[in-house]
Amino acid sequence: MNLAILLSQQGKNDEAEHLLSEVLEAYPEQYDAAYSLALLLIGLNRVDEGLFYLARAAEGMPHRSRVQYNYGLLLAQLSRDDEAEVALRNAMDLEPQSFEYLYALIDFHYKRGQFDEALVLADKMIQAHPQQRIGYDIKAAIEGR
Repeated sequence: MNLAILLSQQGKNDEAEHLLSEVLEAYPEQYDAAYSLALLLIGLNRVDEGLFYLARAAEGMPHRSRVQYNYGLLLAQLSRDDEAEVALRNAMDLEPQSFEYLYALIDFHYKRGQFDEALVLADKMIQAHPQQRIGYDIKAAIEGR
């Protein structure tokens, strides 16, 4: 795993992909490897392949908020809204105070015209992060719709 990450950082993506694939072949339940491979493939614009491994990682690591968050973002990008919302909510349920996860869910609902839900989440953001001006700005933008 560490070697694959190092190779990827050095731009040797083919070698990193090969190593991660070997790890998963030998250890199918090595979800960290699936997650790393997913991120590598998505970074190479091989989204469909990346989605396969990201789904595998999200299923195998349901308590890793960052995995759920990334899975939700990719599903949203692919217009798989029902699944995306579940994954994004899973991330937020695991870390309800996370500014980033709240923002992602607000953005998700806002872009789909679900302004009431976005407004509820904006209020949660303000409550969790009253010092962050962006929460108030987001709320004002939603109310302005």
